[in-house]
Amino acid sequence: MMGYNWNLVVQTPFTLALEPYTALLPPAAPLVLPVEKWILMLLMVSFIFGYRLRLSTFLGALLLGHLGAILATLNPSGVTTSLFIAVWFLVFFGLFHQQSSLTLESPGDQLDSLSTTNRYLKSKVGPFEMDPLRWSLLSIAVVYFGAGLHKVVQGPFWEWATVENLSRTIVMRNALEDIFGGIGPNLVQYPSIILLAAIGTLVIELGFVVAVLGRLPITPFVLGIFVFQLGVGLTMGIFFFDIYPFLLLFFAWDSFVSATESENQLDVVYDDHSLFCARTLTLFKVLDVRDSLTMYGQRDMPERYRESVNVESAVYVFSDGEVYRGYFAFRELLNHFGIISWIGRVMSLSPVAIAGERLYEFISRRTRRDFD
Repeated sequence: MMGYNWNLVVQTPFTLALEPYTALLPPAAPLVLPVEKWILMLLMVSFIFGYRLRLSTFLGALLLGHLGAILATLNPSGVTTSLFIAVWFLVFFGLFHQQSSLTLESPGDQLDSLSTTNRYLKSKVGPFEMDPLRWSLLSIAVVYFGAGLHKVVQGPFWEWATVENLSRTIVMRNALEDIFGGIGPNLVQYPSIILLAAIGTLVIELGFVVAVLGRLPITPFVLGIFVFQLGVGLTMGIFFFDIYPFLLLFFAWDSFVSATESENQLDVVYDDHSLFCARTLTLFKVLDVRDSLTMYGQRDMPERYRESVNVESAVYVFSDGEVYRGYFAFRELLNHFGIISWIGRVMSLSPVAIAGERLYEFISRRTRRDFD
């Protein structure tokens, strides 16, 4: 969408069937639509960093829906209509913005944010709330169900899911377009594979929404959609690249992080009067699915640590009788999580460590004691 020349889009004549959609075009469309595009880009950057999440998500959804609707009048294919999955994605993240831990609050909310962040850091790991992803998953499942239902109604399905029907579709697509690799025409020589692909398509498209609503394991369906979309692309040249990032969101990443997290227990002592310090540690709390990090502020730290720390100047990490301060405390936290431990190894290199220590002290002096 960002690469479209909107001046050319609005000059393209509408067909008679799409003429009612001309009402979507704003006055001075060649000027307004490019401005909408750039505003949308800024809103998406704001959304990525979690700044003004409610505003960026709802305005972003509105602009993305408007631009997507205009594109749909010219190109009503699945490539365009899949944009509306992103619209729902933004809406759900806006509705459940309070569940997002890694956000940048507005200056007026910082005091409340500090107390909220401290409570989060010092709490035990509980169930992960992911309502935005849950409802986004349902929206994707409904889209695939609609595609499967169309095949059943148009077919009927016992006619659609035949070797002859799917083979004919593959051959026609390859005859109309020069598809890279030419796998499709070769594949139709194996009827059993074609039949399996046809039946698998219906099972995935119709069963996905059942698995979501019934709270059944969705991993088989997510993997099935990956294979299905890849097969459609290779045999018929129809690629939906935008669906892959969405589907990747629904893998069990917490299980992967847990498997790579160290079993060591770390005590972290930080300045709980500093919003910057607390926010920096939030990333590690999010990754701590094993509850192996215990966070302490200056008031609630154990007595055994009081003589060896100065929380107003640095963060401290205690591990197996060793104490790490400042730059090296963060290096120890990075090493604790296998998924980001490579950063810790880079930080151990002598030139990086020398520069990193100085940078840490520089930042620490300028962000110290945000609230007294």
